[in-house]
This record gives sequence, C-alpha cells and structure tokens, in this order.
Amino acid sequence: MKTTSALFLVQTPLHVINAIEAINQFGIIKSTFFIVTSAHNVKWKLMMENMLPNNVKRIYCIRNDYDLEEGTKAYATHISYLKEQCFDFVFFADARLYIFVDIVNSLNVSSTFLMDDGTGTLLAIHSLLKNGTYYDMSVNKSPERQKDIERIKRKYGLWSLAPVKYNLFTVFDYMPCKYFDVVSNAMTRISYTHRNPDENTVLLIGQPFVQIMHMTADAYLHCLRRVENFYEGKKIAYLPHPREGQSFIESLSESSGFEIIETTLNAENYIINRIKAPQTICGFLSTSLWNIAKFQKGINVESFQIPDELFSAELRVRRTRSNSVTDLGFLNIIYDYYKSRMPVYPL
Repeated sequence: MKTTSALFLVQTPLHVINAIEAINQFGIIKSTFFIVTSAHNVKWKLMMENMLPNNVKRIYCIRNDYDLEEGTKAYATHISYLKEQCFDFVFFADARLYIFVDIVNSLNVSSTFLMDDGTGTLLAIHSLLKNGTYYDMSVNKSPERQKDIERIKRKYGLWSLAPVKYNLFTVFDYMPCKYFDVVSNAMTRISYTHRNPDENTVLLIGQPFVQIMHMTADAYLHCLRRVENFYEGKKIAYLPHPREGQSFIESLSESSGFEIIETTLNAENYIINRIKAPQTICGFLSTSLWNIAKFQKGINVESFQIPDELFSAELRVRRTRSNSVTDLGFLNIIYDYYKSRMPVYPL
C-alpha cells in the first residue's frame, strides 16, 4: 500500500497550524516540513517548534534577503533532494515569498495547494481573480540588483520557471472557480464553544504596525485609546503580535491600564486555554479575528477600521505585496472581506 507523502513549506506558526490540519484532512502519512526561519523573529521559531509533530522530517532554511548568493543557495541546494522524494502533495503558505514560489515551481507537483498566510490569502486570490496571475512577483526597483537576481537564479536553475497551478486549502469562504478548486480547512484544533465567558473583559489582539512602520507609535496608541473608549468600563487585555517590538510593549504597559498578555500560544489557543474566555475579542486586521469568528462560538468578535490618514502616507503609493494594489488598498480589501463574518466599526 502506497504511503501518501507531502511537503509543507512554512514560515509562521499559522502555517504550521494549517499544515497539521492538512495532514489530517488529506490523510498524509509521511510529512516533510521545509521551515524558513529568520534571525529577526526568534519567537515565531519557538512557537513553530512547539507545534510541530514529532514524527515529521524537518529541513531548516535561514531566510536572507540581503545577500543574494547566500540567500538563494540556502534553499536552492535542497531542491534536488526534494525532487527525489516524489511528493504526492505540496502545500505552501505564501504566494509571493520567492523561496516558496521557486521550490513549488521547481517541483511541479500537480496536487499543489496554497494554504493560508493569514490575510495574505485575500490578496493572492484578489490578484488571481483580477489579473489571472498565480504569483504576483515584484521586480526590484534597482536595475542592477534585478540583474543580479536574474544572474543568480539562472545559476541555480530557478529563472523563468513555469508557474504551477495551485488549489486552495483555506479558512476563507471561497468557492471553486476556473482557477482553483477549494478544500475548506476545518480548523479542528481551534474549534470550540465557550461557556460562561467573562462579560467584563475584552481581549484586544495587537498588530505590528509600529514595528513594520505602517504608522507611528503615537498614531497606534491613539487607535488603542479609541478602542478602550469604545469598551468604556471593561477590562482590556492586550495580546501583542509576535512581531511587535519589546520596547513598544513595555511603554504600552507603563502608559496604559491594559493587561499585557505574555504567551507563546496563538490567540485562538490562548482563549481556549483560559479558565474563562473574554466575552469580546477585538482587533484590527488579525487573521485570528476571522478564525475565532468562524470556528469559536459563545463569544463576540469585532474589528475596528483604522482611518486611512493614520497610516503612513507611503502606504498609499507603495506596492510591496502586489504590483496592482497599494499597501493601503490591501488593508481595505481585508476590512471589506471581514464584514461577512463580524462587525467592522470605523474608529
């Protein structure tokens, strides 16, 4: 009897959660995890290590976006081995990350599935449905660096690879179409019904907007204060995003009445593991809001839409995640999509 095998390309804790669900839903017996790590996010690596099943093969790759030769070599040297495994399935979790895209296209496995990269899935499908483009890969603004990218990718046989058609394994409510089939991610490990939640507590899920320079610390604090005023009289617990800077979290702890949550659990599992879950879960754009709204019953989930003017002016013109959508336009795509599952209040 043939053993069903799969390769999972992951970079975040959410990717691992999705992969574990796929192992069960697709009946995968033999799993290989290709794990991309970064020196800038040790917390993510720790969270992934805690989630990974014991019986899977692990291949680690340190992401290096600065040294083109070393950065490309770090993943390209594994491709021959991966081809030899003749995987039945390939699952990847970011339709733009060059490492994943190059590996996926090199392997050319017919049963290739895009798992959710949080709300990044919404932009990937927006691009696919609007432009018919599976991988909306950016071109470097520097002609010299772009030439170096082409030269090095040609060296490792990664240039001009035909894009592989992918299907979706997703928590989002997409229907099959001419571009993809859809397998709904049941998210069994975070599905839960809460009994007797704490009516006086609100859990606010943070975003790394300051760390990634989407807005100033003052602008983000203004948003948090507006949320606090919305829930006047309630206790606010703040769950930082893993990418938020420690200095900002410390300043928030000193300057606000928020309870700062310290945990290596993701938001979905954190509230499941509390003795009493907060009655209300809120935030801005976190994928956890969607997951909790869809898979957990007995609590309220609410989103707050940040005014465009509070974001950096660069977001209105910058296109770091899509050639056809500005970074600010992407944020508004998320808000529009979330309205089908939760109230979205303007701040």
